[in-house]
Amino acid sequence: MNTTAGKTQLLLVEDDLKLRGLLETYLASHGFEVRAQADGESALQKARAHSFDLIILDVMLPGVDGYQVCRDLRRDFSGGIVMLTGRRGVRDQVAGLEIGADDYITKPVDPAVLVARLNSLLRRIGRSKPVGGRSVVSCGSLTLDAGRRRASGPHGDLGLTQAEFDLAILLANRKTEVVEREVLARLVLGMETTGSERSIDTHMSRLRRKLERSGASDVRIIAVRGVGYLITNE
Repeated sequence: MNTTAGKTQLLLVEDDLKLRGLLETYLASHGFEVRAQADGESALQKARAHSFDLIILDVMLPGVDGYQVCRDLRRDFSGGIVMLTGRRGVRDQVAGLEIGADDYITKPVDPAVLVARLNSLLRRIGRSKPVGGRSVVSCGSLTLDAGRRRASGPHGDLGLTQAEFDLAILLANRKTEVVEREVLARLVLGMETTGSERSIDTHMSRLRRKLERSGASDVRIIAVRGVGYLITNE
């Protein structure tokens, strides 16, 4: 990925392939320039080779864990470090903050909340940039403007809710690829898998109806039974 001037440079360190890919897509659609790594050693090498404003670290990483990565980074890294992890214990949180993390966020987290926390941290450390500028994604006659949080079709604005917009832009960024319900639930709804399938299905049903009303008849959201959803205009 080429660096884009004026964007916040972010290193995402997450070993869960599906979650890493979807977070990368979501953050990029909100104005961040994202590089991603799957393990601690690679993250350290990447952080030393590039200039980042923010680093998001999972704790449970293969090889060098997130705590050790944070310790090593803090020797010469002045940007923001956010621990994003499933470890919810108070001791875990205290440990992360004491070794140099600026924030400790537990999974699952609503992606909109994550972006807000990142922007808040950027302001605190004096690295705030115009995040969330115009980032437009198209799928056939559907246009999704991440900066304005606006979805439009041939008949105008679709009037999507926050969850519906997030689902649409995540699918559009992975057009023709099936995205699992579990991943959609974790990223968009901030929910664990259990009990979330019906909620995802409901959001998708409403999104389909709004696409039809907007005149975007070429855009189809397809349910893949037992797996998830994809969007296509083919």
